[in-house]
Amino acid sequence: MQNSTSTRALINDFCDEIGRDRLLVQGAGGNISWKEENILYVKASGMKLSAAKEKNIFVPVGLLELQQDLAEEKFNIKPIALPEGDTQLKP
Repeated sequence: MQNSTSTRALINDFCDEIGRDRLLVQGAGGNISWKEENILYVKASGMKLSAAKEKNIFVPVGLLELQQDLAEEKFNIKPIALPEGDTQLKP
């Protein structure tokens, strides 16, 4: 398994590549996310995929809390960004 730094670098490269191809992506580019241990990284609302190498476009969200709410059939939940992320970004 790769460490989180190389995983993020690979994801940023992927986002940059597809985000710059107008045949694949329109507007900001949709949703991209990945899981690492107990954190779900979600592309921030309104951020462009093509900006992934230039700035942080991902928001860390507590995965365990989401899984627990879903297990309890709470489907109206909203992911809450973890404090270690950029507080200006919204998942």
